[in-house]
Amino acid sequence: MPYCPFYNLDCPGDNRCALWNTNNCIFRFDGAVYVNKKTMTGDEATCFGAASVALRDAIVFVEDNDMLFGDATEQTYPIGKDEGFRMTQVDISTLYFKNDKPGDNGTVHVLGVRA
Repeated sequence: MPYCPFYNLDCPGDNRCALWNTNNCIFRFDGAVYVNKKTMTGDEATCFGAASVALRDAIVFVEDNDMLFGDATEQTYPIGKDEGFRMTQVDISTLYFKNDKPGDNGTVHVLGVRA
């Protein structure tokens, strides 16, 4: 159990501590890991996740072939094979990808921390 310098005792890790459920507590950790991948088998824009999943932080990585990234309306941001980028405060149901070249199926990986 971690030591709490604010109360000069072992951290109880629950609501008995006034700081536990706040951003001021240095021992407070939350947010489950999110890991998923999707291979784009068609050449049309594809939503990465059908269900809403809010991520606090995310890393998007592309393998196999180049992809285009965007929203439901347009996908214009190029992501090369073996490249990626970081995002914060995002819902995966708003992430859309499509193959940069028809027939060159790419795989997108998303690793994140749930909000």
